[in-house]
Amino acid sequence: MTKMDIKSKLERLIPPDDFQHRWEFSNHHLVDELDDDEKKEIEDMLIEKLHIDTGDLLIIDTLSYLNSEKATPAMRNSLEICDNKLQKIIIAASIYKITHDNAMVDIAIDAFKQLHGKWDLVSVFSYLKVFEDSRINDMIKAYIDNPDFLISHNAKRALGMVD
Repeated sequence: MTKMDIKSKLERLIPPDDFQHRWEFSNHHLVDELDDDEKKEIEDMLIEKLHIDTGDLLIIDTLSYLNSEKATPAMRNSLEICDNKLQKIIIAASIYKITHDNAMVDIAIDAFKQLHGKWDLVSVFSYLKVFEDSRINDMIKAYIDNPDFLISHNAKRALGMVD
């Protein structure tokens, strides 16, 4: 694989960080198309990018999807400097998928307790289910009867109560 080819693939995997390019974007199918050597090259390039853009959740998600243990120090750095509670949960879930570090569960619980906005709650449940932790499940259960349909539905979906 030439350097140009791998850079082109990286650009497809990580498009510009704006609404037009990232709304409902997933690159998992593109990662699945890479061979093992390409995955290793992409992994190294993504880690390098994460050192520069510490808050890029698509990079973090992609490294998590690649199950990149090598990336966990950079991901932990992103977690450490992150102030946004929803993003903190997303990063902790991504690290947890790789390491199963229970400290990530505690970080997610603490961050979740500080979320109050409707749209944060609507989107957070799918990330929280990654932990498969009884304490988190109990926190999610508190929202299954929420009067807001989107909040209650997403809480139920995270708990496997609806499809």
